[in-house]
Amino acid sequence: MLLKNKELTKMITEAFFKGNTEFILPHLAEDIKWNIVGMPVIFGKSDVIKTMEMINPAFAGCPDLAVKNIIAEGDYVVVESSGNNYSSFVNRDTIEKQCNPAYCDVYRFKNGKIQELTTYIVDTTTTNNES
Repeated sequence: MLLKNKELTKMITEAFFKGNTEFILPHLAEDIKWNIVGMPVIFGKSDVIKTMEMINPAFAGCPDLAVKNIIAEGDYVVVESSGNNYSSFVNRDTIEKQCNPAYCDVYRFKNGKIQELTTYIVDTTTTNNES
């Protein structure tokens, strides 16, 4: 089961990067909870899919998105990934500018479905603002 969760999570992450919510849908619990740290918590399968579809354009045209590490223990799988894009969703700026986000997603499975997901997003872009 552990290997299955790990392999499935990698496939789900890659499907999300490609905007393939149809692949993800059957792997979500009906009462899933998604916490994107710093944003309101999303409850329920339909709202999670709607949010994924809303967020996905931020990943469009970002060929550098990649899974770096996957760690699994029991019902938990942690995915570390990174990439680059111009999304104000990631950098929270009013001006779209390139950013280099790092992501950490913590999945909790229950009965073979994703019951809970916590997403941490950090913009690792370094700028030198010295004048």
